Amino acid sequence: MSLTGHENGVTSVAYSPDGRHIGSGSTDGTVRMWDSRTGEETMSPLQSGDGTVSSITFAPDGKTLASATAAGVVCIWSIAGEQVSAQRLLGHSGKVLTVDYSPDGSRLASGSDDKAVRLWSAATGDQLAVMSEHAGKVYTVKFSPAGRLLASGSADNTIRMWHAATGENVGQPLRGHTSFVWSISCSLNGMTIASAAGDATIRLWDVQTGKSVATLRGHDDNVTCVCFAPDSQSLASGGFDKTVRLWDLRGNAVECVSVIIGRNPLRTRSVAFSPDGSYIVSGSDDAVIRIWDAGNGQAAVQPLPAHAETVHSVAMPPDGAFIVSGSDDCTIQIWDTSTGEMKLPPLLGHTERVTSVTVSSNGLIASGSQDLTIRLWDARTGQTIGEPLLGHELMVNTVSFSPDARFLASGSDDYTVRIWDVVKGQSSDIGPLDCQHVAYAVSFSPDGRIIAAGAADGQMYLWYTETGQPMYTPLRASYYGIESIGFSPDGARIVCGGIDSKIHVWDIGSARRVFTLEGHGTAVHSVAYSPDYRYIVSGSFDRTVRLWNAETGAQISAVYAHGNADYVHGALFTPDSRSVVSCTAEGAIRIWDVEVAQNMAVSKDGLNPVERLAFTELDKNGWLLGPSGELLLWIPLEYQAYLQVPPCTTLIARHRIAIEASSDGLHAGDTWTSCWGNALSPSVL
Repeated sequence: MSLTGHENGVTSVAYSPDGRHIGSGSTDGTVRMWDSRTGEETMSPLQSGDGTVSSITFAPDGKTLASATAAGVVCIWSIAGEQVSAQRLLGHSGKVLTVDYSPDGSRLASGSDDKAVRLWSAATGDQLAVMSEHAGKVYTVKFSPAGRLLASGSADNTIRMWHAATGENVGQPLRGHTSFVWSISCSLNGMTIASAAGDATIRLWDVQTGKSVATLRGHDDNVTCVCFAPDSQSLASGGFDKTVRLWDLRGNAVECVSVIIGRNPLRTRSVAFSPDGSYIVSGSDDAVIRIWDAGNGQAAVQPLPAHAETVHSVAMPPDGAFIVSGSDDCTIQIWDTSTGEMKLPPLLGHTERVTSVTVSSNGLIASGSQDLTIRLWDARTGQTIGEPLLGHELMVNTVSFSPDARFLASGSDDYTVRIWDVVKGQSSDIGPLDCQHVAYAVSFSPDGRIIAAGAADGQMYLWYTETGQPMYTPLRASYYGIESIGFSPDGARIVCGGIDSKIHVWDIGSARRVFTLEGHGTAVHSVAYSPDYRYIVSGSFDRTVRLWNAETGAQISAVYAHGNADYVHGALFTPDSRSVVSCTAEGAIRIWDVEVAQNMAVSKDGLNPVERLAFTELDKNGWLLGPSGELLLWIPLEYQAYLQVPPCTTLIARHRIAIEASSDGLHAGDTWTSCWGNALSPSVL
């Protein structure tokens, strides 16, 4: 389940003691309450006016919630009754970064920028003790389950223990981390502390001896949050590497390794277990709260599973049975072409955005990423094949299989195209092939004899596959970058699109330009021939998918992918040439019917307003307009990217809005109320 509502990063999440609610705090200055089963907000946002909320914690009875704020104020919210009220505790001289209730609910602890830990009476708000021994900001405080001890973690890289009743120091600081201690958690029996730090490690400490008993490694960056499961048999953690990880502590903790159960598009700031240990909730910088199944890592409830961020690339196998997509959310997903449903759980492994995906003739998936790696996957099981392919020194922009699936080509920001031996899982003997600028696009010819690449210098490069020798000197296709490239089915022509908004078709034998297709308003990010050689499809940052006659270059139709920033990143034909699959910046994947698009483009005058949406932009204010410009239906900006209108037959997205209308059921002016229950029927699915 993905809970949206915060307007900025989510810094802290927590389950209520009965598990029925989730609380969250954000840099937008609000505390929000959610129903953990439905994901709906259960009350209006709580806002004290004290700036960023760094931390929240529920009282054991669930009737109050405390929040830490950037203004140096600790707020205690009474949330049980109809009237929500806040008590403001003053004393810190810097931002309050963390708060925690004692197990009996009588005391509240807070840590601050001012390097102090403070103890408060939860009932009266009186300050009970101030502990100032830390030499740096206090990022985390946590009471032991029995309530006798209080632990604190600091920017001074240490953990300190205090008597929870008096605030007196207990023993020596726990030392071992080499960077900030962001988060701590106590085991059920109170004998072990887990700490998460900026040195990308989690340490387990014996409370009685003060010694580190295990160091858990797996995160690639700062570990910002850690939480014991209710039975203390496992740990959940999250960090700057955007992952949510689960650690099984039932065996040898020293040898414990993590399993990635989920990924957030941006840094993970907070994790918490549900009281029964079944679910893990995470909050991240993308302002979204996500609930994960602690058993298998899949989202617990997700009515419309879809990418959470921009989809950069789509691909299909020769039989067209499924669609593969790669996204900014670091995942690859596989969709059933006929139903649009997810065939497998998201494929996890990349640590940065997935920039390109491709499918081989024998059922392999390859993916390229900003993390500099290329990965191979089994399309049937979703399992990774071998180790990541390493060699590129900068981001991988594009990947493409040879027709016989023996080789894989990749293009990168490092100005090279590399050829990989798929069977051996390593770089081939050919290359790397040098470009004079960033390689944005790469493709094999249908017979596999030629490799073509498009680069940021506006040139096309062609090499013989067997030798790596160039066919020609680079062809100047444009004075701007070439972002997409593709061969005709017979291999005689090559099409490329780029930043100049034009599409160029070249004859390979003569190395001459055949014609230039003009119509897009800005950069063309994707081009492809139809398998039957009748059409060329293109997708652009002008938010349109366009069809062209492959022989004459004439434009046949242009359909809109709606949304304020719904740029089209990828477009390709299904193997039967009857449909086009496109992907967009809003994370949507659409399947368009080619014949319907042609017929509607020819007879625009007969279209009803909903059908006309496919060929015209929405009014700038979000209105669906009638034939004479009358206002018919207002569509909020955040939903425009999820419109499904003809000729779109399938929409895979986080939301879907279907609007139906018949031309004789529209009413305007002073009769607009006549449409109630009539032909105009909007619905949000």
